[in-house]
Amino acid sequence: MKGKYTVVLVLAAVPVVLALRWVRHEARAAQTQDSVQMVARSVNRLYLANPSPSAEDLNRCIFELQRGGVTSVTVGPDGRPADPYRTPFRIRHEVKGKQSITTVISAGADREFDTQDDVRYVEASDLPAKP
Repeated sequence: MKGKYTVVLVLAAVPVVLALRWVRHEARAAQTQDSVQMVARSVNRLYLANPSPSAEDLNRCIFELQRGGVTSVTVGPDGRPADPYRTPFRIRHEVKGKQSITTVISAGADREFDTQDDVRYVEASDLPAKP
């Protein structure tokens, strides 16, 4: 009789475990979206203030978000700022006409770039007028 109840308990626990995994996955996906958006905005502001920031300047700018508790930026295996999955962000910046455009990409849950689960955010701002 005892073994029968154990099987029932295990079978009842499986949906709960699956539901918890799904909730954790969704929470991390939301953290990733927020992180990518906040990093793009912050980095774009940096480029507006300094059109040629160093890699160190970029990293410092992003880690300030983490220290301030603003976003879920982590530290990747190489010491660079990374998404909640610990994959370093891809950051691209360009100037088109009178716009400063920063694109930040997270590789997403699969930790591979250029796949369907990548999270991308583009922040565009007008360049300051020249005196």
